[in-house]
Amino acid sequence: MRKRLLFKTFALVAALLCAQDICAADYDFVQDGIYYEIMTDGTAYVWYEDVSSWDPCYFNSVYCIPDSVTYNGETYPVTGIGPYVFYNCSNLEEIVLPSTIKKVEYRAFQGCSSLKYIISRAANPPLTGGEVFDYSTYSTATLVVPSQSAVTSYSSATTWKNFANIITSAYDSFLNIEGGSIHFTSEGDYPWILKDDGERTWVQSGNAGVHSSTSTLTATVTVEHSTYLYFDYITQGERTTYNLNDICYFRVDGKEVFALTDYYSDWAWWTTTLTPGTHTLTWTYKKNASVNPPGDYFALDNVYLYCPYDDNLNAALNVEGGTIEFYSDGEYPWIAVAEGGRYYGMSGNQGVHSSQSEVWAKVKVDEPSILTFDFKAMGENYDGAPADVCIFMYNGSSKLYYGAHNSEWETFTMEVNPGVCEMRFIYGKDVSDNGEGDYFALDNVVIRPKVTRGDVDGDGSVGIADVTALIDYILTGNTTGVNLGAADCDQTGDIGIADVTALIDFILTGNW
Repeated sequence: MRKRLLFKTFALVAALLCAQDICAADYDFVQDGIYYEIMTDGTAYVWYEDVSSWDPCYFNSVYCIPDSVTYNGETYPVTGIGPYVFYNCSNLEEIVLPSTIKKVEYRAFQGCSSLKYIISRAANPPLTGGEVFDYSTYSTATLVVPSQSAVTSYSSATTWKNFANIITSAYDSFLNIEGGSIHFTSEGDYPWILKDDGERTWVQSGNAGVHSSTSTLTATVTVEHSTYLYFDYITQGERTTYNLNDICYFRVDGKEVFALTDYYSDWAWWTTTLTPGTHTLTWTYKKNASVNPPGDYFALDNVYLYCPYDDNLNAALNVEGGTIEFYSDGEYPWIAVAEGGRYYGMSGNQGVHSSQSEVWAKVKVDEPSILTFDFKAMGENYDGAPADVCIFMYNGSSKLYYGAHNSEWETFTMEVNPGVCEMRFIYGKDVSDNGEGDYFALDNVVIRPKVTRGDVDGDGSVGIADVTALIDYILTGNTTGVNLGAADCDQTGDIGIADVTALIDFILTGNW
């Protein structure tokens, strides 16, 4: 009896709609599982499969309505959702309405008890028929609109103003960690969709089960220093013997970082390093010619940037005026210390047993150079072998390895060749504690072009002209034509009369 009454009601609605040129006929064509009716004004409405039975024909949890569809060689903008189209579709959790949508008809989403997200890409609120949604939907579902100005418009529009939660940039709130500010966009026929299981919120590619399709999510970020990018992901695809794989791509500035066809049903994580500057990040799911709706997607969550750069530590480790960028992270990052007129860096795990503290830098060297730094290696030895270890690694090779060493500052020097110079300073603590002495200290790190000691005037030879140039610099302070690196003839770090004496002695004897 109830069904008969409902059908009579629907027949009445259909008659009224016919009077508005929206005749309740069966669909004209189906595309990607969505039925369409071509309207008299040359547009397309989302429609139902069979008017006479009026049973639900949409069973997926998510539907993304495209801006336009093509039928018999003609392209039609999608401008409306027909009456009762999704009526009683209890599986429906998310609906994406295109930017071209102009109207949502009578009771289009009534009975959609699971509906959580209505994503409207239209800048202006679509017109609505009566009772489009269940009354409860206004408090249980979220309406997502394309901009903050659209939030204002929807908040005062018929039907839409009833939603208690109207937001913009839902991707941002779903993908950023707390406090994150990365802005994400996804456009095209298959935008990424929102997912919420009550414990985790995430997004995933919107072309699940759509053969020969692509769905892309994009973000643009600007970083001042070398920065880590982290994200959680799931790759769900198919492998075939003909290499027609589903592929999950991640690219930075168009350069492929990974292209995965593996099937990971559990969350994994990925990290890469971004250089200073502005970068475009894209996550893409490319679907092959077959379909497997339960597993065809690329999922993403917890995207965040982490920069372990510290201005204070940078100042502490460089020579005055130095520009090497240092980074330190982990549980025990290095710290800046001011002591005895010296400002230096020190490992952060002092007195913490079974721990490690590390600082690193990467520098491009254009010509043969000299790397110099001051250090103290304070640790413990057992039976003559290091227990705590202070290690300096250059391009992956150990150049300094001490346990207990020297309570006074000393200087380390080595030649470096042109290319990328990666420096890592590591303090590894053993199982015992000695809070006063357990540390690796570092100061005055500098890479300078290699020079000939004593060649003060820079002419490639050492002679009396260099003595003259050195004395002139000491008396006047004029650095014009003076190579200060070569002028420190006695290698004490200061330039003075002792350097003149050392230079004259070398000219006379040939020995430094």
